[in-house]
Amino acid sequence: MFGDKKLQPENLQPNEETRNVEKKEGGIKNTAEFEAAIESDLLDEAENFLESVKSNRELFKQYDDRWIDHRERELFKAYCGKEDWSSAKRIVDGSISANSKEGRKKRLADLAGAKYEEIA
Repeated sequence: MFGDKKLQPENLQPNEETRNVEKKEGGIKNTAEFEAAIESDLLDEAENFLESVKSNRELFKQYDDRWIDHRERELFKAYCGKEDWSSAKRIVDGSISANSKEGRKKRLADLAGAKYEEIA
């Protein structure tokens, strides 16, 4: 009746553009690989993938604002754990959630022992 095609939601299947962005961004393709990159101290690679998702929302429809906010939190914590305050601040400045952004600003200032505005 419906032919031999399987019915699958289009937004869950990566298209050619999505695959090209994933390849360009160091090979991270999903949440598990993102988390593995953080655990392996490949923070730049994880951050690049997250920025790619944020900049290409139409290609990554499976990742909503909540997913992005959670990944930002993971990166923020990883950078703070390394006392890399400037990178942590970069994550805060690009935070998608205003509430998260304010909380992270306060947390970063506390951890760095400096006013947020003074962190380079």
